[in-house]
Amino acid sequence: MSPELLEQSINLECFESFLKCDIYAFALVLWEVCRRVRPAHEYRPPYWELAPSDPSFDDMRKIVCIDAARPTPPADDHPTMVGMANLMRECWHASASVRLPALRVKKTLLKLAAADPAVRLPAAGEDAV
Repeated sequence: MSPELLEQSINLECFESFLKCDIYAFALVLWEVCRRVRPAHEYRPPYWELAPSDPSFDDMRKIVCIDAARPTPPADDHPTMVGMANLMRECWHASASVRLPALRVKKTLLKLAAADPAVRLPAAGEDAV
């Protein structure tokens, strides 16, 4: 959950508030995907090193809001992974207003993919797999 959800300070009247929460959650999904790139990494949920195995709402509020902790991106010096780590950090910023909009996230991901020769992007008119 994003900090504003955990603090219960989200503006429920503003649709944009929910989009910002989704960007935060998307960064956590990116973190999980990047951890699985290297087969040696065993699965761990976000915040596994900071939270009990079945964390309460208050546990997570302390970790995310008070301690301002975020999962550590996998240590990988590959340019694509460095870019992904930077993207994650921008998407899970404590302040919702600072988080990237979805279009910027998409453009950043496309730029990272285009710069990586191991990534094959679909041709125009071709379905992505």
